[in-house]
Amino acid sequence: ATGNATVSGGGEAPRRAVSSLVLEGDARGSPDVTAPAALVALALSFLRTGNRSVLRRLAIPNGLFLLQRERPHWVSLRATGLALVDWHAVRPTHAWLAELLPPLLRSVCPAMRQWVTAEEPSAAVLRTAWHEGSAARQR
Repeated sequence: ATGNATVSGGGEAPRRAVSSLVLEGDARGSPDVTAPAALVALALSFLRTGNRSVLRRLAIPNGLFLLQRERPHWVSLRATGLALVDWHAVRPTHAWLAELLPPLLRSVCPAMRQWVTAEEPSAAVLRTAWHEGSAARQR
């Protein structure tokens, strides 16, 4: 289980062969290493299928506790995965983008409501959304 094997040549004494695999700490079970690859693999495995079971797995958590456990890049990978799996539901609208976010995230930022209803978000709306989101993250 250590990655080493015994190697023996013709008349030589057995020696240990060292695996070329180098792990920093115990990376095999670390979600920081495995989660992004697993999210991408799952999304690509079910690309354009609309599989509801996979969509439930990829859904962004709605609870505050569960959401705090997610890293920001995992949330973005989940959103990308949702779009890849449910490809036929993708729409080039602000409302579709907002639907990817759970209600908890939509409610944190009042400017998001303006962004969803606007045809094209103005620079002022985007600045307000960014600043309100930054303030919420600092709490």
